[in-house]
Amino acid sequence: MFFFLIPPLLLLGVPLFCVGFTVFLSFTDATLYGGIGSANFVGLDNYVKLVSDPLFHTSLLNNFIFLFSLVTLPIVIGLVVAILLSFKVKGGSTFKAVFYFPMILSFVISGTIWSWIFKTSGGLINTALSSAGLGNLSQSFLSDPSLVMLPLTLVGVWHMLGYPIILFSAGLVDVPTAVVDAAKMEASTFKVYRHVVVPLLKPLILGVTILAMINAFKVFDLVFIMTYGGPFMSSYVLAFMVYMEAISGALLGYGSAVAVALLVISLVCIAAVIYAVTREK
Repeated sequence: MFFFLIPPLLLLGVPLFCVGFTVFLSFTDATLYGGIGSANFVGLDNYVKLVSDPLFHTSLLNNFIFLFSLVTLPIVIGLVVAILLSFKVKGGSTFKAVFYFPMILSFVISGTIWSWIFKTSGGLINTALSSAGLGNLSQSFLSDPSLVMLPLTLVGVWHMLGYPIILFSAGLVDVPTAVVDAAKMEASTFKVYRHVVVPLLKPLILGVTILAMINAFKVFDLVFIMTYGGPFMSSYVLAFMVYMEAISGALLGYGSAVAVALLVISLVCIAAVIYAVTREK
């Protein structure tokens, strides 16, 4: 009997070990080249450095931009689209497939495609503007620090939009028809969906929100492919900062501190959302 417990214990134990080892490294000055054997215990030095690091502040701000964009827009748009498609729209299944298609692609493929679209010279958007005689409206989307987060978040929303549409469409099927029909006798369709249908979807909305938050905090490959953190480190996010510090910069200790901070921040935000949604009123 014990033999059958080994696989689930390994599945649980390996991640826990990795998290614990990362926490341990965050209290040391370990480097990629020096190895663990040459690491020294430095206490909270890495975290003190982290708090005053402007790059950490930029990365955290960008993560919250992703958090707001990848949670709010896909869920709101996805819920509206799912409700509209629930009215037996002709070709509804095709619409769902079209919206879900970006989810099939990896962020690497999506980032590569959209990098060409937003490219300053020869990109689809700027070329189209020039062809239409609107070349003065051309922008350096991926090389302007003040604009770079706009294309990144748009690509993220485009990539993630299909997921909530599919889940909400499935959730609407389970909404009792009798309840909706009875409510329509007393109120308009808009009020029925606002005060009856949406509250019934509350557990599903919470689940989709948590998944969207996790995706927002672990954004890495999109930044890696489209901007590599540029221009001038203005598009850094925490996961990309972990890579640059721990792998590219070989500072395992400091990179681990960034990773632990990312874990704590994401857990706190998710816990806050769960508490706000599920607390007794």
